[in-house]
Amino acid sequence: MATERLYYDDSYSTRFTATVVDSRDPLRVYLDRTAFYPNSGGQPADTGSLNASRVLDVIDESNRIAHLLDRPLESAEVTGEIDWRRRFDHMQQHSGQHLLSAVLAEVYGFATVSFHLGADVSTIDVEAKALDLREIEERVNLAVYENRPIAVSYQDDLDGGLRKAVEREGRLRIVTIRDLDRSACGGTHVRGTAEIGPITLLRTEKVRHTLRVEFLCGLRAIRRLRQNLDAASQQLAEQSERLAAIAKARQKAAVELAGYQGREAYQSAPRLRRTGAIDEEARAFAQAFTANPGAVFLQVCLDPPSFLLAVSPDSGIDAGALAKSLVAAAGGRGGGNRQMAQGGVPGRSALDSILATLSKQLNIEP
Repeated sequence: MATERLYYDDSYSTRFTATVVDSRDPLRVYLDRTAFYPNSGGQPADTGSLNASRVLDVIDESNRIAHLLDRPLESAEVTGEIDWRRRFDHMQQHSGQHLLSAVLAEVYGFATVSFHLGADVSTIDVEAKALDLREIEERVNLAVYENRPIAVSYQDDLDGGLRKAVEREGRLRIVTIRDLDRSACGGTHVRGTAEIGPITLLRTEKVRHTLRVEFLCGLRAIRRLRQNLDAASQQLAEQSERLAAIAKARQKAAVELAGYQGREAYQSAPRLRRTGAIDEEARAFAQAFTANPGAVFLQVCLDPPSFLLAVSPDSGIDAGALAKSLVAAAGGRGGGNRQMAQGGVPGRSALDSILATLSKQLNIEP
């Protein structure tokens, strides 16, 4: 008794009732009708359940379909349920393959030799030496957005009109993408190209005399994009951490070098004035410089107008009090302790006036 294939006319049906017609092997049963798609034509089989038994595999035996179960059925009357998530994924991939192959044939004249729907990626083998994946990807996705209807019909005698000729005679199941493709196919498909979702072409590989194209459709493409974005974000975070560690190490080295330079500079000029940014390196230089007896150090920054004053403990100068009084008179702000202080003023003229006063009081050459 031939099995009635419900998926031929309704790929969206996920629940059905049927009667067991052969169960001589209790883990391999045959039904009078089934919505389970068998492993065929490059598309993997559906999974799901028959009553309380899990359907592990579905095998096409010409006119009958065998259901391989994890446990025997307890009744000849069964209710079957298809794993819809898996089914719809296969519908997206298989319909996407038809669309991709049709575009390759119509626009570029490249024939598809074979198709394989894998657990992670799908592939087609194309009679081509090279492909511009970016251009083809854009063309095939434009066809997705057009939401062309995908329909199933049956025909006994064909006088051509198929994308790929078939040698088998008799009644054929034809899957048609309106105004684009007609192919003999027994697989499950979506109702329109928009349901395929985005199609991404991953890479090509030379296989004998053909070019193998890896592609993803629909939710698979979206998940891969998310994986790639997450991986890129993780790499960026790790790189940022490494750069931060490098910057920290560089800053530490720069501060240590500034300290060394401050000690060296004291040997030639116990009282020193220099220009530069007032930062950690400048403060390290100042501390090292004024760790020596009788030292006075003044650093000037022109933008923003500011200065750093540092003195040794035996200098008899209160750096904090001196800096505070000078910037207050100039309308600026500043302060510090007896050994080190800094201040900022509103403009260059005020800074020049303060520097002239400090140079004269501290006996530092401008």
